[in-house]
Amino acid sequence: MYSEVNDEDKSKEQLIDELNDLRDRFAALTGRGRHHMREREYESGNLDLMDNLPGIFLYRQNTDRIFTYISPSVTGVLGYTPQEFLTHFTEYLTDDPCNEEVEKHSALSMQGVQQPPYEVQIFHKDGSIRWLEVSEIPIFDANKNVIAVEGIAHDITIRKHAEESLRESEKRLITAGKAAYDLIYEWDVTNDALEWFGDIDGLLGYKKGAISRNINAWLGLIHPEDQVKLENAVEYHRTSKEPIQYEYRIRHKDGTYRHWNDHGLPLLDDKGCLYKWVGVCTDITERKAAEMALQEREREYATLLRNLPGMVYRCRNDRNWTMQFVSERCFAVTGYKPENLIDNHKLSYNDLILSEDQELLWKKWQELLPRHAYFEGEYRIKTADGEIKWVWERGRGIFDKNDQLLFLEGYVEDITERKQLGEMLRQSQKMEAVGTLAGGIAHDFNNILGVILGYAEMTLEDVPESSSANRYAREIRKAGVRARDLIKQILAFSRKHVQNDQPIKLQNIIKETVKMLRSTIPTTIEIKQTADEQCGTVLADPTQINQVLVNLCTNASHAMMVTGGVLEIGLTEVVLDEQQVSAYSDLKPGTYVKLSVSDTGTGIDSRIIDKIFEPFFTTKDVGKGTGMGLAVVYGIIKSHGGTITVESAPGKGTAFHILLLQAGRRQAAEEKEAEETLPRGSESILLVDDEDMLLEVGKKMLESLGYSVAAINSSPEAVTLFSKEPQKFNMVITDQTMPHMTGFDLAREIMSIRTDIPVILCTGYSETVSEDKAKAAGIKDFVLKPLERKDIAVKVRTVLDNQ
Repeated sequence: MYSEVNDEDKSKEQLIDELNDLRDRFAALTGRGRHHMREREYESGNLDLMDNLPGIFLYRQNTDRIFTYISPSVTGVLGYTPQEFLTHFTEYLTDDPCNEEVEKHSALSMQGVQQPPYEVQIFHKDGSIRWLEVSEIPIFDANKNVIAVEGIAHDITIRKHAEESLRESEKRLITAGKAAYDLIYEWDVTNDALEWFGDIDGLLGYKKGAISRNINAWLGLIHPEDQVKLENAVEYHRTSKEPIQYEYRIRHKDGTYRHWNDHGLPLLDDKGCLYKWVGVCTDITERKAAEMALQEREREYATLLRNLPGMVYRCRNDRNWTMQFVSERCFAVTGYKPENLIDNHKLSYNDLILSEDQELLWKKWQELLPRHAYFEGEYRIKTADGEIKWVWERGRGIFDKNDQLLFLEGYVEDITERKQLGEMLRQSQKMEAVGTLAGGIAHDFNNILGVILGYAEMTLEDVPESSSANRYAREIRKAGVRARDLIKQILAFSRKHVQNDQPIKLQNIIKETVKMLRSTIPTTIEIKQTADEQCGTVLADPTQINQVLVNLCTNASHAMMVTGGVLEIGLTEVVLDEQQVSAYSDLKPGTYVKLSVSDTGTGIDSRIIDKIFEPFFTTKDVGKGTGMGLAVVYGIIKSHGGTITVESAPGKGTAFHILLLQAGRRQAAEEKEAEETLPRGSESILLVDDEDMLLEVGKKMLESLGYSVAAINSSPEAVTLFSKEPQKFNMVITDQTMPHMTGFDLAREIMSIRTDIPVILCTGYSETVSEDKAKAAGIKDFVLKPLERKDIAVKVRTVLDNQ
């Protein structure tokens, strides 16, 4: 009826199921067998069915505990024939390892106690141990005395081995789960029973058994924000066989939340209904923390890259410098987005580099790479909008363990402004050197001019007005005045200038500027003046307006340097009403003087015309301009409350228009050549100057005005002379720049002897003393050389009369 059970052909689960089934069947048979065994004799020979059941043998034992019967099937269980068994085992199963257990149960049976089935171990004939499940009953006579014990022994060795193997497997699974922070679970959906294989209570900080084993208790521990999605996932998989994976947060006893990764598998019955859910939960809190830390580092890294002033790159070492990675700042540096350059998608990085710099850059990199040295250098690129920029790059090669070059990485920064600032610094240093040179020659040059002007004026006094000598002297004087003004302009350009607004006529500024420029502008350029003489005055600093004109005219001449052309300076009066002034953002209605400078040169490209007033912007070649000229012009006009506009087109010339508010119709004082009545005097003056020629002409000019003059060419000697007779002199006039003792120190020395003595300090140029400093020291007046006779007359008389 039953075949031999072979555990090599079946799974452990199948073996266990079959053994349980056999056990139930044998129990039923045992009950029936007991009844029949009491009714008949075992020697009758009608026991074929029971005697030959596989894995089972029957037995009978008398009150002396002697086996009186053993079924033939014992051979299949223990390897003994019935005769060998009855000979070997005088008392049932008394050999180790189960003699004590058998003795206990056998004694109870002999006492008439009905016992449940029990398990024992017994040696097989081959020495191995077999497990038996024994069921036995006492047999009573009519007086209810035990006369025998009958039993059935069932071989459960395979089942016991399967159970032990299952326990070991489960133990290993739980141990592995603990080692991997895993929990294995099985949810019986029908009964809502949730079984955990692993210490879920301990993992969440609870005592063992504190967490109820049902789905609601589990869901109650999950973060509220994650519960809904988890419930939705379960609901969705009630009819799905697909495994699912999801992450959620589960509450620890201390109130914190752990991150779990749940891999679940829904099991469906033959009707497609969910009846069980099995899965594995893995604690990924540390991994999530590491991921968050990594994300934070990546965010910080990305923020760092965004905040760097330049772009970071990784590229191949090929002639295109093929980019593998470029940071976001690529757009700020080049005008192209990173994706335009990566893998040369739109263009290569080499396409941006000016052709004359490409070969030098390549050679320098290739020289440095074999030495594993850093590259550092400057070169020019052309941006997306056509602008030429200077960039500074620092990079290196990245090599593998075999010293094979993998790629290049580095950093590129826009240094255009830095280069322009450096150029401006060099220009400033150059201008400072020019200023130093100008200051150095100004004193000597003004002394020479003082002599020329002085003798020219005295000649005009001595010769008849109708004579040719008088006419010559006037021309000498006029040339000397122009030379004096030229020195003033040179000094104004070479040092800081404080804005000194005064009513001026721009017509005069235009005339003087044209005179100065004519000698520097090529004769191929024609200069035209179309200044309306009726234009009123403006409130402005004449030196700064002169600088504006010089800058505009110089730029215009550069635009016509090759082809020649016409430079035109115009001056007109315009009236702007409410409607017309709306075209200008910073002007009010009123009468304006319009100064225009136009040329017929190359013109300005419309793409850059909006940038021409920006500091450092220039279209000139490197080394031929700083880009500061028009920026200075713009700043000066704005500081005067005016505005400047430009009109230009390539090949059609350029015109700049300046609007300055008209100050009034008052005419600026014009120089009169007619002789005026000069103020005179008879006081005694001490004149000090180390230049003998200037000292001589000064003495004669003062004496011609009636004054008594003591002329000394040495500062120490002047102090000695004054200290002997301090009351003899009514005034001291001294030059500033002299050996041994400056005029400023001389004045202080003299005033220490006599505090009320008036002193006039004269200088052709001085960086050490100013008018404010001189007057603060008690000096009555501070005048600049060269002085004309009328200036000396007015200055001396004014100081003496105010004394």
